[in-house]
Amino acid sequence: MSDVYRGEMHGRAVALKVLREFQYGDHEERARKRKRFYWEALIWRQLYHRNIHPFLGVHESSDQPLCIVSPWQPEGNLIAFLKSPNAIMRSTRLEMLAEIADALAYLHRLKPPLVHGDLKGANVLVSSEGIPRLADFGISKFVNQERSAPEALQLQNLRLALDKELKVRDSHFST
Repeated sequence: MSDVYRGEMHGRAVALKVLREFQYGDHEERARKRKRFYWEALIWRQLYHRNIHPFLGVHESSDQPLCIVSPWQPEGNLIAFLKSPNAIMRSTRLEMLAEIADALAYLHRLKPPLVHGDLKGANVLVSSEGIPRLADFGISKFVNQERSAPEALQLQNLRLALDKELKVRDSHFST
């Protein structure tokens, strides 16, 4: 749905999350994708937490594609960071995990609660100081405290998938 590019704004490196509009055939589909992109920006701009990637704004002009602007993170995402030559100690990895969990707890404490919906290593960016920051709120949604049966089943399936993934990933954990 989008691509991320490095850009510059006021002499500062920024990430430009650009909507891929050309891929969507009809006008209605493009309008739905644009609406979803704006929804992501609307959600993201309201979030303030040490471990939530900062939102800088939206850029739109007649000669350039719609994009969301945020600070550039030279360390990349969590997957790339953990594979880098300067591998970090297990204790630091656990601290990073706790910080990500704190960001999720912040989202879930909002009124109404917000579910990220796409938590994975590629959606956690790492600052130059080594701080993990949750990003990509494209499929996030606010939820009611009372869940319908289908929503509860979806959450149960998500938990099962996460349990399976954590077990697989845990076997690759090195110190």
